Amino acid sequence: MGQKWHKYYVKHGQDFTNLRPYVVFFTTSTHEFSPIVEYECKFGFLDQFEAAKTLRLVCEKLGYKLVIRRHPNSLSPFDERDREVLLWDEFSSPNAVVFGPKHYVNSIELAKNSHMAFVWRSSVGIETLFEGVPTYALGSARWALNESVRAWSEEKIYSVISSPAQNMNLTLEIYANYMAKGGIPLKHFKSVNRYFITTLLGDRLYMRLGDRFVIAFSNWVRNSFYRNTRRKA
Repeated sequence: MGQKWHKYYVKHGQDFTNLRPYVVFFTTSTHEFSPIVEYECKFGFLDQFEAAKTLRLVCEKLGYKLVIRRHPNSLSPFDERDREVLLWDEFSSPNAVVFGPKHYVNSIELAKNSHMAFVWRSSVGIETLFEGVPTYALGSARWALNESVRAWSEEKIYSVISSPAQNMNLTLEIYANYMAKGGIPLKHFKSVNRYFITTLLGDRLYMRLGDRFVIAFSNWVRNSFYRNTRRKA
């Protein structure tokens, strides 16, 4: 991680017991996107906003507060402005707390005090697993290599929050083997990168030229809508 965002990470202990009982959701960097958008819906929730909405709904049903910790890399790389603040503020309620990218929060302590942790695709999930925190991916996180750490539906989220038993040693062993061997065979694709995927048959499917623009434009429209709505209110 670049030094620009380092100042927003806290290494000292913090007390989050006043928030209990809560489930924590760690967002992904705003600038992360699926290499091939049309396939993302097959591997969990389409984006982290949809994932967070469903997670909040289940938490409310089960009587848990949802605490959202936004990634510091959600700030603009040019001026460090938070252009998604209105989108995430919509999640704030008596049963949900949002820590913004500039809030000084010790993410590991936040996770260790929680009932359990969720991410969409963030790598912080492997860190919380190492800390012994039950952790699930709501999307195609690289460390979510087996079904035991995937919660890709509302039903699965409900199930794991109700009973967060998890074989963390198995998950960490699988991930360690993945790192040591330079990867494992993919079930759906031969290889994946930012610009194209290679199918099991060897064909390359390139990301459509306008996909990344559409993602950025959609986020801008959503921000503008919430901004105008608040002004009228």
